Amino acid sequence: MKGTTLTPEEIRHIADLAMITLTDEEVAKYQQQLPAILEYVHKVNEIADESKGFTSHVDLSNVLREDEPEETLTQEEATQNRKGTAKNGYITVDSVITSGGDN
Repeated sequence: MKGTTLTPEEIRHIADLAMITLTDEEVAKYQQQLPAILEYVHKVNEIADESKGFTSHVDLSNVLREDEPEETLTQEEATQNRKGTAKNGYITVDSVITSGGDN
């Protein structure tokens, strides 16, 4: 990968793929800069390939406790601070959505 050079045509092709227009000066500038960028990307890819074994998950185990029944609130205790009224054991609230759907 070292010493890779790109022709002006390759630079223009890359620019076309990116849908950008380059001047001749920009083509010359990128012809100098892109090989270093490509070399860096190549190094990153090599590191990523070497470390693939390190990306696997460590064995996991769930730490769960047994369910134990305990005293809970009665329905009346749980709903004593409610806003609205209770109907058949359910709390009723004012409608927030209208049927017209214009909101």
